[in-house]
Amino acid sequence: MQDQIPAVRRALEVLRLLAARPGPLPASAIARELGLPRSSAYHLLSVLADQGFVIHLPEERRYALGGRPSRSARPTCVRPRWSGSAGRC
Repeated sequence: MQDQIPAVRRALEVLRLLAARPGPLPASAIARELGLPRSSAYHLLSVLADQGFVIHLPEERRYALGGRPSRSARPTCVRPRWSGSAGRC
């Protein structure tokens, strides 16, 4: 199952790598550390940037995590309507 969607797996690897580093990384370092062709790294980073998951810092020629991962990583509470529970989670 894990090899059925390699682009998703690679995109998540990029996000994990950026999250593990204290600062922005150049695309070449991301490609090297993940064993990706440089063109694949640039393509993944472009899509992730378009969606707000990473930020491209053109003056530094580096990439960093964007704001979207922190918003989407918030825990959510879902209560069924029939649970009878009132109030917040």
